[in-house]
Amino acid sequence: MVRLLIDDVTLTRQDRITVAVRLRGGQTATLQVPIRLPAPEARRTPAQVIARIDQLLDGHTEAGVADHLNQAGILSGTGQPFHAGIVHHLRVKHGLASREQRLLARGLLGLEAAAAQLGVCTQTVKRWHREGLIGGELVNDKGSHLYRVPERAPRKRTGRPPKGAARPAPAPVPDPDVSPTRRAPRARRPR
Repeated sequence: MVRLLIDDVTLTRQDRITVAVRLRGGQTATLQVPIRLPAPEARRTPAQVIARIDQLLDGHTEAGVADHLNQAGILSGTGQPFHAGIVHHLRVKHGLASREQRLLARGLLGLEAAAAQLGVCTQTVKRWHREGLIGGELVNDKGSHLYRVPERAPRKRTGRPPKGAARPAPAPVPDPDVSPTRRAPRARRPR
């Protein structure tokens, strides 16, 4: 039925697709359609977002970067909210340095290297970090850290505290007159 009405159709592609239709009665109609991007191009994350990810990786883990991008209302190339997996994929694909590589370049050390440099065990390094005696940065979302080793190691606690140091208050002694049950004295062992 349509072929009885249409005499000729011409398609031209430049910056847009132009469809020129000539009907049997001599009438013509022209329609312009934008050229669709190829699927990979349509799904590509914009360069500004990649630059923002690169900037945010200096101070955040991959999940932290995803949270910042989502709070800013930025969506991935597929129109989805970001998560750590998308950020990781984009970081690897675009050759961005990982958070660990960035921290190592700034001079921070791993747990074993920090312990060896300070001359203590790894548990001591972790404890000092928790107590705030040495600085550290979170590397990933699993809780791993890299540490800033000070020039002079903090003093390691050994033995009794020095004289004059605050000691914990002694535990209160129960009053035997108040206690409803009283223990019998222990028998001594013969020597």
